[in-house]
Amino acid sequence: MEMGAIAEFAIRGEGGIDLFRRVDEPEKRRHRFECIASLPWSDDSNLPRDDAGAVFHIRPNPHLRAALRAALARLQDHEARMQPLRLGDLRSFPGAAAAGFDSFVYLDFLRAWLVADMTIARTESALAAGEMPDHATLSTALRLLLDFNRLGRGRALCNAVLPGLIGQVTPRAARSDRHANLAYALRLAGDLLLRAGDPARALDAHEAAVMMGENRFRRRRAIAAALAAGDRPALERHLALFARRWPLPADLAQLRADTAPQTTAGDPQ
Repeated sequence: MEMGAIAEFAIRGEGGIDLFRRVDEPEKRRHRFECIASLPWSDDSNLPRDDAGAVFHIRPNPHLRAALRAALARLQDHEARMQPLRLGDLRSFPGAAAAGFDSFVYLDFLRAWLVADMTIARTESALAAGEMPDHATLSTALRLLLDFNRLGRGRALCNAVLPGLIGQVTPRAARSDRHANLAYALRLAGDLLLRAGDPARALDAHEAAVMMGENRFRRRRAIAAALAAGDRPALERHLALFARRWPLPADLAQLRADTAPQTTAGDPQ
């Protein structure tokens, strides 16, 4: 998996401005788009001019902040990117001189978005008809909802399927390779719910994913959900379980130190 040479770009999303990157997957001969940061914003008459209040969905770094600021500036500079576009009306199409090369990036994004929307809609239709999609199909829909940062729709889908998924978590299922997509679906549901502001249910999903098979990444996601939910017992438990199997990286070691019971002089040790 490689990051494409195309610069990150901004799009007005459900709750503000979303920053996307194109991820090349040469082994699959395809690429996909992934939301890597969001900037809450409700003013439709103006666009934000800096990254204050941004939420990063991958590990933040100086390049990421600079990329967000640059994408916001490009969005400000080119009115053609924000003008209404009607697919059946040539008069609404932006000219190449006004939109620039980036217009092709946005068109590619639109194509991918429409394909994803159709895939998600098929899964929603199956659920509405009383059918539970298989784990692979469900994982695909959840991944697309996460990649395109469609949190309202993602939360609704998670609410519909999470009880059934958690109910399938058993010791026998955990030992079977046939259920690998169950763990993946649970992890994706947890990530969607965490990003959508429901950390308690995200914790349920991530803990179920860990029960299907423990690895560093799944345990880290459970720690993140417990921290966001303010669930101290769960946070301490997952930190301890992480430390039992692997050395704590610096950030988790600091988190564990911060959550350790405080003692004062004269207290029993």
